[in-house]
This record gives sequence, structure tokens and C-alpha cells, in this order.
Amino acid sequence: LMAVQLTPIEDWLCRETGLLRSQYVTLSLKQYVSSIATVVAQRNAAGAAVPDSAIREVSDLCVDIVSAPEALPLVKVLLAVDPLSTLSERFLETITAMSIAGKLQLCYEERLVLWTQYLPSFEQELLNLCERVLQLKTVSDSSAEIEQLVHTKDLTRACISHQYLLSFAEEFFRALTVTSQRSPLVLRLIECFNHCLDEVQESQHVPHTLRAVIEPPPFLE
Repeated sequence: LMAVQLTPIEDWLCRETGLLRSQYVTLSLKQYVSSIATVVAQRNAAGAAVPDSAIREVSDLCVDIVSAPEALPLVKVLLAVDPLSTLSERFLETITAMSIAGKLQLCYEERLVLWTQYLPSFEQELLNLCERVLQLKTVSDSSAEIEQLVHTKDLTRACISHQYLLSFAEEFFRALTVTSQRSPLVLRLIECFNHCLDEVQESQHVPHTLRAVIEPPPFLE
């Protein structure tokens, strides 16, 4: 935000009001975010005549400010747009990356909307999970740590509530098993993922005959 260039009039306002440059930029950003969020929220609530192209352009313009805490209300309003395909690809990619990196705090429901309507976001979460597991470098005594990672990401919870996410996860892990040449850590990850799936299903009282299980592909000579 400090890289924002003020106009001569804005510089004069800062001098006259005694505001620091950073304070002026923050106040301006809050007003900007509030104005756009109000328009988008009205569109979401009442289906107001705001063209999809305008929403897409707004979301693209917001990419450069989503890292600012003041922009969070706007991010949440944009994620409530239905369908999410109305938003720009660049915005969705940025939100996904920031959420995975822990730089943007989204609740489970908001992440679920992102995963179900923008599948690359779910794929990136799975990839991040695999990268973190492979960093363990050892299979021994890794199950508890892997299961903690899986539970923290809420991926199994999402898979149980949305069958196509489960199907996507299964295909993802099958491909990973082949490309990793049945890496012991990958097989342990699948085992732990299945255990977490079972725990979620147990908590939701899903009959055992209907339990979802991800099976790695058979070993091929």
C-alpha cells in the first residue's frame, strides 16, 4: 500500500489534515472497499442489474489489494457471487494461493464454495498437502502428523459432503501413486486420508456399507 502514489491534491489534504500518508491510504482503501462491497452485496442479495463483465472487472482490479486486511470484507462479498465463474481467473488464483499460504483467513464454508465452484483451488490444496507430507522424508511415526495435516485442511470433510470432490481426490491420489512409483509416504498419506474420511463419516453416522474409500492403483510390473 505504501507504493501508492498520491496526487498533488491528496498530498495537500494530508498536510492540511495532519494525516500521515499511510493513514490517508488506509482510509481511502477502506472507503473504496466499502463502496464496491455494497454494490456487489446488493447484486448478490437482489440480483441487481450489474453485468457479469463489471463484476469480473472489479474482481480483477481487486487482485492488487486483497493482501491488505482492509480488503477482507470485499473478498468475502466477492466469494458470495454466484456463480464464482463470474469472477476473474486471476482473482480466484490469488485467493487460492493466499488462503493456502495462510495470508487470507477464510472460514470452512467460504473455502468450500471456492473448492466446489473452482476446482483448481481444491487441486492446489491437495498438492500443498502432498508437498508438506513429502517434506517429512520418513514413513516411521508419521501417521499422526499426516492426519493432523489432513484434518486441518478440512479436505475429507469436503469430500464427504460433495461426491465429485471425493472422485477428484481419488483420481488425484491414483495419479500421484503412479508418478511417485508407489512412494511409501504417498501410500501412508492415502492410508491416513482414508482414516480421516472414516472419522468424518463416523461422526456423520454414514452406514459402513456406504463408506467412501480411496484405493491406490494396483502395482504394475
